[in-house]
Amino acid sequence: MAGLNDALAAITPRMATPLVPIESFRAFDSMVADLSALFPRSGPLLGIEKAPWAGALNAHSLGLSALFKPQTDLARLLGEIRLPKWDIPDWQGVLRRWRPDNLHEVPDLNAVATVALEEGIPLSWVPCPEIVAALIQADGPEARLAIIAERRDDMLEDCEARLDVIAHEWAVQCSEAVRALRLGLIGPAQSHAANIVDSIVLSRFGKRGRATATRRASENLGDQLLRQAAEHLTLLPIKRALTDWWPGGDAAPPDHFSRHATVHAVGCRGVFTPHSATIAIMLATSLTVQFASSGAAAGGDAQTCVAEAPES
Repeated sequence: MAGLNDALAAITPRMATPLVPIESFRAFDSMVADLSALFPRSGPLLGIEKAPWAGALNAHSLGLSALFKPQTDLARLLGEIRLPKWDIPDWQGVLRRWRPDNLHEVPDLNAVATVALEEGIPLSWVPCPEIVAALIQADGPEARLAIIAERRDDMLEDCEARLDVIAHEWAVQCSEAVRALRLGLIGPAQSHAANIVDSIVLSRFGKRGRATATRRASENLGDQLLRQAAEHLTLLPIKRALTDWWPGGDAAPPDHFSRHATVHAVGCRGVFTPHSATIAIMLATSLTVQFASSGAAAGGDAQTCVAEAPES
C-alpha cells in the first residue's frame, strides 16, 4: 500500500477530469481509512492510512483527454492489492469427524468419560445414542446395570450393525461372540470377546500393550489432541477391564468384566455373567470400530500377530 500511495501521488497531477465522479474517489479514500481502523496493526506494515493522494484527486477536474493511461495504471495498481485472507477451518466438521458418531449429540462428554472409566461401560461407537443417554442419565451403577440387562438385545443389534460393515477378522470374531451370547452361551461369548479385546490391545500397542492401554485410559481427556480424543474415549473402559487379578491370592475375582478373571478364574462362581459378557462384547466391538475401520490396526483383513511374547 505504501507503493500504491506513492504511485497514485505521482500520477494524480497529470490527471484531467476523472472518468468516474469525484465522489467515487472520496468513497475509495474513506474505504482505505476504514481498512486502517479495521487492521490497526497492519496499518504501518501495509501502509494503510489516510491516503495523501485523495486531496489531489479531489482538486483536479480538467477534462478527459489525458485520463485514460493514468486510470489504466491506477486500475493495474488496484488489481495488485491483496488483502489478507483467513482460512477458517470448519471446527464443527472436524469435531464431528473425530468424535464417535453415537456421541455427536451428547453435550456432556465428561459424563461419558466418567461412566466409561469408573464402571467400565463402553460408550464409544456403541451403543446407540438413545441408550448412551439413558446410561449417563441413570441414577448410579445399579440403575445402569438394570438398563444393560433390559436393553441387552438392542445393544447386541447395535454391535452387529457396526461389525457388519467392517472387513476385518476382529469384526468377524466379534460377531461370533454376539451369536454365542444370543444362544445363551455366556461363558464362550465372554471368553471370546475378552480374547478379542486382548488381541486388539496387543496389536495396537505392542507386547506391553495392556500396560500402555491402561496408562492411556488414565490420562486426562482434556490433555488429548483432537484426533486422539476419540481413541481416548474408546480406551477408557480398558482400565477396569484389565484390573489385575491372579488365582491363589486372598482377593476374590472382580465382580465386573475383567480380562484376568475371565482367563484365570474359570470355575469361580460369578465370573461369567450376562452382564460381563455384554460388556466384553461391547468393548471388543468398540475397539474394533476404533482401530480396524480407521485403518489404525495392522493387517487389513487379517490381524498381524505380535512377534514377541506378550506380557502374561
